[in-house]
Amino acid sequence: MSPSDEATKLAMIDDIEQMDMIIGRFLDYARPMQRIVEAVDLSMIAGELAARF
Repeated sequence: MSPSDEATKLAMIDDIEQMDMIIGRFLDYARPMQRIVEAVDLSMIAGELAARF
């Protein structure tokens, strides 16, 4: 393998790693956030809202 082939291979590896990082960041951004489900007292919420009016 010639030195220029080795340099080309290393440059390609670097480019692929950068693209992988960019794609990973985009996928992290595009994923919906996980929601936390918890029980709530709807009558209390309705009462608080009604009290405002």
